[in-house]
Amino acid sequence: NKIMKRAGRILSLVIVTIMLCTAVCFADSAAAGSFNLVEAYPKDGATGTAMENVGVKLYFDTEFSEEVLKNKNDKAFQLVDPEGKSLPLMVLYVPKEDVKEEGVNLVLLDNTGDHSDVKVESNTEYTLKISKDLVADNGSTLGTDQSVTFRTMNQQANTLINILMMVVMYGGIMFFTMRSMK
Repeated sequence: NKIMKRAGRILSLVIVTIMLCTAVCFADSAAAGSFNLVEAYPKDGATGTAMENVGVKLYFDTEFSEEVLKNKNDKAFQLVDPEGKSLPLMVLYVPKEDVKEEGVNLVLLDNTGDHSDVKVESNTEYTLKISKDLVADNGSTLGTDQSVTFRTMNQQANTLINILMMVVMYGGIMFFTMRSMK
């Protein structure tokens, strides 16, 4: 009976110690003053990205509001070409009612209005840089500089493949039509 009481005490102490350590292990990074970039689309290193309506969809593990994005984070995003030239951007807030995930934002190339002469080149690598000073609604920051690099589609190769596929299709149609007429 004495052995059982002692084993019970030791087991209780082990369980309490594990519970206390678990709370520290799973502490929210936003509570510690920073948050994370969870995912981006296109993914870092992606190739064959569309040249029209170039944009990056970002998923963070914290909330953003339109007010915070527009007022505090106007310089937090930068899209650069291979020469390091910054391209004009517009950052769009996606309300949480419209998506299942929290912290979804769109960063788009702004080639409208005064920037209508901005062109995206075929088969070229672009990098979206995200500043460590990006601020969320709760005041926390990203903490480390992040980047998402992607390569645009090779338009010439894509056009050539499409033309070859059309030639093969029409050739097949002509062949089978002439064959069925005999």
